[in-house]
Amino acid sequence: MFIVQLAGINILIKPVFPQTEIAFVDFTTDEKYDYCINITKRRIVAEEKLLRSSYPQKHFKDFEIEVNALYRDIPKILINENIVLFHGVLIEMEHKGYLFTAPSGTGKSTHAKLWTEHFGDKVKIINGDKPLLKLTKEGIFAFGSPWKGKEHIGSNECVKLFGICYLQRSSINSIDQVKFDTESLTWLLEQSQIKGLESSVIQRIRWFKEASRYISLYNLKCNISDNAVKVAYNGMNI
Repeated sequence: MFIVQLAGINILIKPVFPQTEIAFVDFTTDEKYDYCINITKRRIVAEEKLLRSSYPQKHFKDFEIEVNALYRDIPKILINENIVLFHGVLIEMEHKGYLFTAPSGTGKSTHAKLWTEHFGDKVKIINGDKPLLKLTKEGIFAFGSPWKGKEHIGSNECVKLFGICYLQRSSINSIDQVKFDTESLTWLLEQSQIKGLESSVIQRIRWFKEASRYISLYNLKCNISDNAVKVAYNGMNI
């Protein structure tokens, strides 16, 4: 067993397979734990059935099934600590956190890489797929997580979140700040939804409503170009 620290919360993991710890190696700690997750063989079987229904042609190793089970189970704990697992690419620049979100395949990672090409060492990708967002009285703090996406880009770091930007493909680059309303709440909920976490929708609605006091929301329409970076950065830093 091992203890993993995620957004400041320590969770004791009692896995079935020892290889599971490898997925969390950058986030382990020796500190006292706050919660405990004891994965059972029955839980592994249930997760395997879910994965097979979603990916019938793909073979999963036993520990990969367990890691995926933890991906669903850990957010159920974190939401009670005002922490949301969010689908997006988190970058840090000038001590500000920018989070780009969109449905898979839209180009979040591509846009984030354009920032690193344009600004160089001033930009760092803290998490390439699913950062953790923690609501505090001082604002929203975004943390890296073990879930770094296909390219496995990320680190165990934290930055104060400045804004969340919903990305859409377009031939013309433009950005608009949007209000916290029914439309923006819809995509915020979609990008924080995990199978098995449906029951937390009321908690997440309240979370995003409170979070909107501290961060700005944007709608970015862009192509793959250096100009897209300029439009995005300037639009969020007027």
